Amino acid sequence: MSRCLLLRRLLAVVGVLALAAASVGRVRAEVSIAVEASPHVVKAGDYQARVDGDGCLTSLRIAGREFLAPGVGISRGLYLYRNGVLALPQIELADANTIVAAGEDAKIVYRFSDDGVTCTATNDSETPTAFFAVLSGELAAVLAADGRAVAPAVTEERSEASFALGEAKLQVRGLNRIWGPWQGPHQVCEALLAAGETRKVEFIAAKLSAQERAAVVALFAPSIEQPVTVFAPQDYQVIQRSTLEQGECLVAGNVTIEADAVEYRVLGESQHGQLPSGWQTAEFVKPTGGFSARVVLPAGGWYQLEVRAKQGDQVVAEARVERFGVGEVFVGAGQSNSTNCGELPTKQTSGMVASFGGDQWKLADDPQLGVADRSTGGSFWPAFGDAMYQRYGVPIGVAATGFGGTSVNQWQPDGDLFKWMMTRIEQLGPRGFRALLWHQGESDVDMPGDEYFLKLQRVIQASRDGADWQIPWFVAQATYHNMQRPRTDSIRFAQQRLWAEGVALRGPDTDLLQEDYRDLGGKGIHFSPKGLQKHGEMWAECVAPLVDLELGLTNKPNALAPVTAEQWPEADVLFHRDPQWLGGDDAYSLDLGDGRVAWFFGDSFVEPTTPGERRGTTMVRNSVGIQTGYDPTTAQFKAYWSHQGQRPSSLIPEDGENFYWPGGSVLLDGKVLMLSMRARDANADLNFETTGWGAVLLDQIDLPPDQWKIQKLDVPQNDFEVLVGSGSLVCEGDFVYAFSHSKRGTVLVRWPRAAAAAGDLSEPRWYDPEREAWIDQRDLTAAPAPIFAPGQTEFTVHRQSKQNRYLQVQFAGFPRTPIAYRSAEHLVGPWSPMEPLFAPAELLADDPAVMLYAGKLHPEQSVDGVALTYASNAFSLARVVDDNSLYYPRFARVRFRADAD
Repeated sequence: MSRCLLLRRLLAVVGVLALAAASVGRVRAEVSIAVEASPHVVKAGDYQARVDGDGCLTSLRIAGREFLAPGVGISRGLYLYRNGVLALPQIELADANTIVAAGEDAKIVYRFSDDGVTCTATNDSETPTAFFAVLSGELAAVLAADGRAVAPAVTEERSEASFALGEAKLQVRGLNRIWGPWQGPHQVCEALLAAGETRKVEFIAAKLSAQERAAVVALFAPSIEQPVTVFAPQDYQVIQRSTLEQGECLVAGNVTIEADAVEYRVLGESQHGQLPSGWQTAEFVKPTGGFSARVVLPAGGWYQLEVRAKQGDQVVAEARVERFGVGEVFVGAGQSNSTNCGELPTKQTSGMVASFGGDQWKLADDPQLGVADRSTGGSFWPAFGDAMYQRYGVPIGVAATGFGGTSVNQWQPDGDLFKWMMTRIEQLGPRGFRALLWHQGESDVDMPGDEYFLKLQRVIQASRDGADWQIPWFVAQATYHNMQRPRTDSIRFAQQRLWAEGVALRGPDTDLLQEDYRDLGGKGIHFSPKGLQKHGEMWAECVAPLVDLELGLTNKPNALAPVTAEQWPEADVLFHRDPQWLGGDDAYSLDLGDGRVAWFFGDSFVEPTTPGERRGTTMVRNSVGIQTGYDPTTAQFKAYWSHQGQRPSSLIPEDGENFYWPGGSVLLDGKVLMLSMRARDANADLNFETTGWGAVLLDQIDLPPDQWKIQKLDVPQNDFEVLVGSGSLVCEGDFVYAFSHSKRGTVLVRWPRAAAAAGDLSEPRWYDPEREAWIDQRDLTAAPAPIFAPGQTEFTVHRQSKQNRYLQVQFAGFPRTPIAYRSAEHLVGPWSPMEPLFAPAELLADDPAVMLYAGKLHPEQSVDGVALTYASNAFSLARVVDDNSLYYPRFARVRFRADAD
């Protein structure tokens, strides 16, 4: 926010300076609460307040000046927040001075006195909850304890803070911090409530003292008042686009002269579509002079914004923002190679890359704004931005927050660096940037890999919880220490494990940048100008597939690139045709060769007591469906499971506490060999833990599945935590290959075909890509390196005959990412990098309670292209039971370039 704008807000202060000499004693006033209807209006002393029907305090006026800002973004003024604003609709007037607003597991007790309100907030849930007060964009100053006045918005750890507006003062006690700017100019007060915690936050209404008035006036004495000030967008600001074609921009500011309307227009060249034509009318609040509008703009820039204030038909004032755009925005964090510690500062060359430091934007020439260590050397950000602009043709924004020399320990959620990073994330807002780029690890080469994994996982999850959206994190391979120690495998494996387990996406392997890519003639740990350029280009190569995936770009040059990928709701009806089966996940399919397709499901709702309702069903751990006919839009479907007495039970029975979820399967000599994941219930994040793998041989498959002969096979478990065959089984030549999940990625195991057909899996051999050899399991002390990473527990691999390549399909991560694919000429690889395939419709709903997994292709289905299914689930079983839109496999169809050609 500009100092000129804030000066306008101080006119009332300047006008009453003469009052400072007078000493007026306060007279105690009674509190009056109007209770006739919602909202409850409170009048007491020098202030008025309002509690609305949702239990939020939406107005606090002191000496006629409004201090709260409800209706800005999600703000309700003063409110509780946990995955959204908490409604507290049970409102009670406890006594003449007290309003109690309660919800399901939280409440606020508002105690009003003549000099303010004490808010006693209680969090009865098991999840941390935030208490927020979003203050007016008109704030003149934040008052420091030493009597100084500073311009808002301020980001500091504070238990109390005072704010000036006109001649009024608001003092707040009981906070954790204040931060901003948010949604343009707004200052935010925050207090965190742990699970089960109750805490008080006091809001004290007063008037500025003579000393405080003088401090505020002194702050703005050099300023020159402007009749129109625009504080959003800022010069060089980049707004994250929401689709390939467009993004939403906030236009906001203030008028200090008499006017009755404010208009704006956007000029420039767009990449997608047309800019709004002509002058548009902004919402204008005449008493305060504030104006705002939300305008959807095509991706592109730089644009120019012109604003004019009008009195009748006459233009009385104008303002202009010279450059802003709609494009791609990225946040960076980590240690020195994510900040300005390169050998020499570098410059962006496109003129289309901007850097955000928290309170301003500028061209992204080094040093970058906003880094926590205030370093002043070079960075990879200019090269990264130029590479991304060259690829996408839209402005690129970057926000670096790193600190040199830091360990992952210093980034933990209770530390200052995490808060520094989160402040930038919160300033950009939900989905206000594409991804976070993490480059760190060099300082932790002596830390055990498992410890590093858990600590960085904690940081990533805490950032997502705090931001309330699934921020995509890219994690680089970064362990280079010096020429004698160019890599540390324990930390590298931990970083790879984050990819493999879907916690993060693959970043560049910067340990490969050695010799003249490093500073000090190749002897340093930081990058030379050549290294910075290469570093930025490597980051762009890693990030681009995610951007392509989320934008739905399909113009890939390879034959396996999807031409179209779309939902196929007409096929979804297949799984709704058996009224005794109300949904299941997993959904591996196998063509039985006689017009029938077997579907292997995991946990399944069966035998409802009320038709169509999951309440009253039994959940069995696995079931089998038979599809008759290859067109899922018209085929018949019937599901099967077993019974213990009259009670439904799993088709593949449990072994004590262990149950089985289907993995890959293959048809061998008229029998089905199916591998499975062995698991048991546990107090874990997803309420289960895997305990190994299993296998069955299914005979007499021409009969209905409840008459199949099921032979459980003895299988050799491993000490490597590898789920053998959790992905596909592929029969090629004389061998059966099992794609198997490990924390580091996907490994490949095989058996002779003849042995597998006979049910003998006693001698598996594992492929070691480093030795390019098959190793007997008994000769292994650890799992070989993965053939690709990241992997997923469930996926499919099929040979695409037209393309003469193997195609692997999986979700890019968990719990909410698009589906991706990779390909290879040979089963052992090398496998291509993961590329975008399909973004399920559930991603557009932005419902963080819904998880997506088990993306699979089904080439046996009759469709123009290839059929794909995926599973949708919820973290709450109650949600799944009540919501029949979830937990039935959903279809999509994909056409590849070779199919189209």
